[in-house]
Amino acid sequence: MKKLAAVCIGCAFAWLQTHGTPSQWLERAQRFPLPVLRAQEAHRPTVPAEPMTAQVLERIELPGDVVALASHGDALYAGTFDRGAFRIENGKLVALAIDARVNDLAVADDGTVYAATNGGAFAEGHRLSSGAFTAVTIWNGRAAFASRHGISIVEGADFQTLGPGQGIRGEGPSSLADCGVFLCIGASDGVWLFDGASSTHRQAPEEMVTAVARDGDDVWAGTLAGGVARLPGPAAALPDNRVSPHALLVHGGTVFVGTPSGLVVLRDGRSKLVRELAPVTALAASSRGGLWVGTRNAAVRVDVSEALVMR
Repeated sequence: MKKLAAVCIGCAFAWLQTHGTPSQWLERAQRFPLPVLRAQEAHRPTVPAEPMTAQVLERIELPGDVVALASHGDALYAGTFDRGAFRIENGKLVALAIDARVNDLAVADDGTVYAATNGGAFAEGHRLSSGAFTAVTIWNGRAAFASRHGISIVEGADFQTLGPGQGIRGEGPSSLADCGVFLCIGASDGVWLFDGASSTHRQAPEEMVTAVARDGDDVWAGTLAGGVARLPGPAAALPDNRVSPHALLVHGGTVFVGTPSGLVVLRDGRSKLVRELAPVTALAASSRGGLWVGTRNAAVRVDVSEALVMR
């Protein structure tokens, strides 16, 4: 037990070093509780990666640490740890009328902005439900929210929460992704694929899944300390195995991973690390090219073209 406790303390200390003040860490721990990790998972070795310097195309300063990004057209939406969320277009910031403690953002095809916060689930400035919500995504044209109660689906004015009785499985869901016919659910006991009636379990590199993403018919999972893997399959070798909540994006055959050490770019089994952007806490594709990266007090658009990634 002493060894397990030491593992948890070491993991928490590492995240504290890269994720802000003690008060921020305490609140973050309440919003995303850390599980007890098995010793072999917490000490899973990392591998060296070729250094990479990304070309910065644009930088937007924000009043707080960025924890969520979503794009729609030319607009970027950025959520911060405790300073709310903003719509950014043509260099102008407009605050969204939602709770200040943002956990995740998603934008529907019609432009409706959904936010999962510690103070409720929001659609634009309207609170759909009170309580703490850890994640949100758009699936089958509807917003889906995650909380400790299960998965809540928004349909018109209806906010329906689904649990085990409706086929939802997963302990402590904390990340969501549209995986086509499935809603991908990252939880503290792995990945679950929900088809609208039942859930199927997929084993991840470790139990605590912090991020999920879709790549065609494949599902990727990022974990607290076990790296990322295409499921089912072994974890890829990364320079940092700590995947930030929701900071996983698969685009054009390349896997982008946000970690406390920086942006990890994984392509054809090779990884590169952009240290200058550390810590990376959110990712989103840009309609104007490149990749939006969330970090401390800023959203940065960088060039991640294949020539740059593999040089």
